[in-house]
Amino acid sequence: MDRKVLFANQYFRDYLGWDPASLIDKPIKTVFSRASQLFCESFVIPTTMHQGRCSEILLYLLNSRGEQVPMLANVRCVPNDTLTWVFVEADNRNKLLQKLEATRYALEEQRDQLDQLSRTDSLTGVSNRRELEAVLERLFKEADRSDQPLSLLMMDIDNFKLINDSYGHDAGDQVLCALAKVLQSVCRETDVVARLGGDEFVCVLHDTDLSGAQVLADRIMAAVSKSADAPCAYTVSIGISGRTRLFSASSGDVLKFADKALYDAKAGGRDRTAVQLPAYMQRPGRNAVRHAS
Repeated sequence: MDRKVLFANQYFRDYLGWDPASLIDKPIKTVFSRASQLFCESFVIPTTMHQGRCSEILLYLLNSRGEQVPMLANVRCVPNDTLTWVFVEADNRNKLLQKLEATRYALEEQRDQLDQLSRTDSLTGVSNRRELEAVLERLFKEADRSDQPLSLLMMDIDNFKLINDSYGHDAGDQVLCALAKVLQSVCRETDVVARLGGDEFVCVLHDTDLSGAQVLADRIMAAVSKSADAPCAYTVSIGISGRTRLFSASSGDVLKFADKALYDAKAGGRDRTAVQLPAYMQRPGRNAVRHAS
């Protein structure tokens, strides 16, 4: 508090040209510009004594040649009314902040890319099972609140093992990608296309009743029959289920019954669609298998 220097480290030599030992017991005006000294007396020191600290203050220190050097100061009050000063060269700090900001931006981009990769099937580019589970939870909650219909298509490629055995696994991968492309082209932007695994895909149809889901399933099968992206002809079987305005159902129920419907379509001869609903939601003729048009 007698405004004398009690300690200075080697950076006073590196940045300002002062021998640290020569500064001990020297008045602070030795290293502070006149304006900075006045500012410290009127604001920095009173603030620090009252609040315990004063941060990010721009001051001008004098180097050994008497030249003013801009510094950012952080001041803290320690026992015995002694003030500890930490100086950072202002220009270097700004460069460091810019570098940190660029690093933070790059890390955020990497995080977003990793997040996208964690939710995307690496082969086909559609959503993966993890993303599907999150989407189902969100969409079913929204459907419960709004009392809107929501339908689900579950499908797989007929005789996919035979395609792999006959044409090779590379051809099988091309067929999977071709089907994913068909689904993305036929479904709306608000719908979600996901690969469960293997050759099994799911389409979640927002605000779509069962009749609308059947129409979309027919369009998918028609597009598959005309697809030129696969190395060989292939067909799909589709199971349909959903929740309606009159009868709500959980995402687990809808998945289960879509899977049962897919089994019915397979058992009915493949290359067709089938609808399955819980017994309390069924009406005469509701559970039916339709051959592709």
